Amino acid sequence: MSKVIQVERQRTGRTGEQLRATFIGRRQYDQLVAGEETTVLKPDGSPLLIYKPRAIPDEVCSGAFQALLRVATPTDNRGDAAGGRYPAPGGAEGEARGTTRAEPVLSGVAGYFGRQGGRHPHCRVTAFTARDVGGWARVVPLVQAADRVFRAECPDRYDVQLAAARATPPYYVIDGTAFTTLTVNRNFRTAVHRDAEDLPEGFGVMTVLEAGEYRGGHLVFPDYRVAVDVRDGDVLLADVHEWHGNAPIVGREGEYERVSCVMYYRAKMRDCRPAAEEYARRVSR
Repeated sequence: MSKVIQVERQRTGRTGEQLRATFIGRRQYDQLVAGEETTVLKPDGSPLLIYKPRAIPDEVCSGAFQALLRVATPTDNRGDAAGGRYPAPGGAEGEARGTTRAEPVLSGVAGYFGRQGGRHPHCRVTAFTARDVGGWARVVPLVQAADRVFRAECPDRYDVQLAAARATPPYYVIDGTAFTTLTVNRNFRTAVHRDAEDLPEGFGVMTVLEAGEYRGGHLVFPDYRVAVDVRDGDVLLADVHEWHGNAPIVGREGEYERVSCVMYYRAKMRDCRPAAEEYARRVSR
């Protein structure tokens, strides 16, 4: 039987919003969820998180691991999660004045993306999914395994998200799931942030794959002073619209890998039309 913890919103200290884009650690939590099935409830009884250890089979994790390493590439576009943005050097070639950047981290996306305007006024497949067909085929079973946990453990949120997925052209939905997209972070300690692109009525779903030895990396929810140690093959369902960030990842550089995979339905995918119409939008702009 799953352990249940009721938490209160902290009344002292800096709030998650005040900690935005800063790095946090042991001082921001009192309770650590680790190794035991646990549900953490907010004061109103709604779930803050549901933790399922070793929920994804080892063979599925090992099959996806190398491919996910290839998804996470250097980027300076992670905003608050990378510690905030700062102005790009004025006059840099190809950049408009006022452009901002974040500190570079190893992160990337797989699956499908909605319209963004500018260079991308159309729904589209991500570069990894289009180009690394074999790698994507190894990632999909991992996403499907996490989807099964989501469906079993949080059916109300799952049903809402599945309805959105079923209303989306199938080309833009990860096969057999309620997800359109996954964000992959490699050895990336996130600063305090809230996820903003996913379906508000859905839920965040995360797993971690790892190699070598490290400790830490706990996902901390500072407003509730609780953290979760998500390890290899665990699944975490969480309200990612609450402020959260990682504690330090401690290990010898080059001797470990920690790959976190966050699966979600991108809210803008509800506007997608069949692939042929989206391609027409692309070529007609």
